Amino acid sequence: LKQRIQFCLGTNENLGRFYELCKQDLVLHKLLPRIRGTRMVSAFSDFEALVGCIISQNNSFRNYLVTMQRLYQELNFDPKNYLQPLRKFKVGYKEQFLQGLAKLYLTNFHFDGSSKIKGLGKYSANLFDIFQRRNFSGFYWDTLTERILRQHYKISATEKTSHACAQKLWGDYCGLAEILLQKFLNDTVKV
Repeated sequence: LKQRIQFCLGTNENLGRFYELCKQDLVLHKLLPRIRGTRMVSAFSDFEALVGCIISQNNSFRNYLVTMQRLYQELNFDPKNYLQPLRKFKVGYKEQFLQGLAKLYLTNFHFDGSSKIKGLGKYSANLFDIFQRRNFSGFYWDTLTERILRQHYKISATEKTSHACAQKLWGDYCGLAEILLQKFLNDTVKV
């Protein structure tokens, strides 16, 4: 249990190389004081993380946090609790995906990153890999990433070329850099 908690909180991670990379980066060096005080927390269980992946789709960060808090308080991320109607959580079309995920987990399913789960695509799998597996070299493409690359790095990347651009900029930390840039540069989200 202690090891799992340490992993989820990243207490044993050495991000010294990442901080050195930040010092050399065009944008991250300005954010470094805030980055140093930020801790990325992984979900305690893969089920919880996958619920989060589903809830985050087409959702603002603020609404995501509110919904996840309610799910935790009322359903405790226990798969059997997700088999009931979820309308009161206002998850819409995602209800069927959450219930399908719960049914999988009730059969002792283990997500290995490549498994096909209805409602989870490549984008969600990449987020899962970065946040839950703490694979900071992972990467996902979205419009916010595109805007950051264009506005702050003067790079016109496409979905096809973005990972190569990110690798060139941030190497093995491209997923972590992307998450932190989104967190601190997206002025519509105040965290």
